[in-house]
Amino acid sequence: MNDITNDVVGNEAAAQAPAEKMVPQSVMNQVLSQRLAEKEAKIRAEYENQQRVAPQMAPTYQAAPMASPVDTDMLTQTVTQNIQQAMQRKASEDQVNQIAQTYLAKMAEGQKLYPDFNEVMKDYNPAAFPHVTALLSRIDNASDAVRELRLNPSKLATINILAQSDPNLAHAELLKIGESAATNRKALAEAQNTQVPPPLDRPHASARSNLGSSGAKTISELRKMPWLRGL
Repeated sequence: MNDITNDVVGNEAAAQAPAEKMVPQSVMNQVLSQRLAEKEAKIRAEYENQQRVAPQMAPTYQAAPMASPVDTDMLTQTVTQNIQQAMQRKASEDQVNQIAQTYLAKMAEGQKLYPDFNEVMKDYNPAAFPHVTALLSRIDNASDAVRELRLNPSKLATINILAQSDPNLAHAELLKIGESAATNRKALAEAQNTQVPPPLDRPHASARSNLGSSGAKTISELRKMPWLRGL
């Protein structure tokens, strides 16, 4: 009896409970579309964020500067300057060689003019006085001047300083020194070449007594001479 009663009561309770509500398919589709849109938006945001960060992390490469067009005028000027500098160097070398050759020729003349020239000049170094050497190559009495300078170190020191500070004045002083030394050399040579004649023998007193008042013999006196007898 009780079991029958329970079944009746259970059936009534089940009949009285509200039926389970079913979700429409359209709603489910809408929810699914919304979630897919949210997921897509999230993925797109992450991708855009990575794109913004990537350029900052990537190494930077500086583009090589583009070559400027060739300036033909500047190139011509540079080439011209290089040629001029080369010509100036060549001219300087030629000038130095010319000075050396002229100086050596003048020193060779000194060997002929002074017997002691080689002895006096053996320790002289012309390369130590390039300015003086250049000036000496321009004067006529170079060997006379350089020998005088070698014999007088104080003169050499003065001319060397002057040649660097005032070449024109040093040139004028070298001319004076050379001319003075040449004059002394010529005077000494003339004195050595001039022979003083021996003194004339004075006649004996007896011979002088045979001379007339004028010192000349008369005709009668000449006839008395042994080698004129018979005239």
